[in-house]
Amino acid sequence: MTENKHSLLFTVFIIFLRILFTAMVVMCVAFIFYNSSQAAEVSAEISGKVTDISNTALSYLPVDITLSEMVVRKLAHIAEFALLGLLFTFCLRVYTKRLIAFSAWPLLFGLFIAVCDEFLQKFVPGRSGQIKDIFIDFVGVFGGTAAAIVFLLSVQFLFWLFHSRHIKKPHNKRHPDKKT
Repeated sequence: MTENKHSLLFTVFIIFLRILFTAMVVMCVAFIFYNSSQAAEVSAEISGKVTDISNTALSYLPVDITLSEMVVRKLAHIAEFALLGLLFTFCLRVYTKRLIAFSAWPLLFGLFIAVCDEFLQKFVPGRSGQIKDIFIDFVGVFGGTAAAIVFLLSVQFLFWLFHSRHIKKPHNKRHPDKKT
């Protein structure tokens, strides 16, 4: 009875994680498309504020770095697509145990979203879709996917390491030096 109870709890937990990560991927894509649908003036205003905040924070460091608005915009592209790669990889993991076999899926999905994102920008006043932004977005997707895979493999390795040390090995009653 308890084995069935644990099995049911595990199934419910997996379903919960599938819903959670799928919803997070959808929200991340919606966030990306929302940002791309902003008119150029609105987007520039937001980027300007983020640039000012970033440069103020950097002024407290012992290095002389000042970010331009263009650099902040490109870093924002990388960050939001890295989040997409990370979330999609985690989402994929709760659907399959064969993560490495399907590791190209987050990359292809991220590339598809990047192309759609740049295409969407062509219809927004003052914005334009640029092929170089697709490459920048893909760098983010690749980084997020790689980080998620390294994290998941590390957790899997640690679980294996912990689990293998706590497995009770059968006690051999025969003395290793004696032959039977």
